[in-house]
Amino acid sequence: RVRALFSPLTPSVPSPWVATTCLPAYNDDGITTDLDDDWDAAKYRGVIDAAELRAFRQAYVGGDEERGDLRSAYCACKGDLLAIVEAMWFGDDDQIERYRLLLQQDVAAGHVPRYDKLYATIAPSKLKR
Repeated sequence: RVRALFSPLTPSVPSPWVATTCLPAYNDDGITTDLDDDWDAAKYRGVIDAAELRAFRQAYVGGDEERGDLRSAYCACKGDLLAIVEAMWFGDDDQIERYRLLLQQDVAAGHVPRYDKLYATIAPSKLKR
């Protein structure tokens, strides 16, 4: 139900909506912060609550749906982990190494193509933007 409420913000990344900036900013009052000017919080007020969002996150993170979304984002972003984090539901810089490990397993298994960016070191200055 949470996923059905939102559409992707970035057409170049076909799978999950960029939740890293919007979902953590959504609170029980429908107040949003750090969002685009065209965001209409009133449209979503009362539609989902914090408990429903927590339940979705618990089911999503580490599940098959996240794994599929991770593969889609990896291919769309050509292995750029920072772009992948931005494209993933509940993605943040703390997830980079977990994503890298999962994607390296997928590359080894032949589920996704190999992109050199996946194996590149990310400068600490690029993290926690």
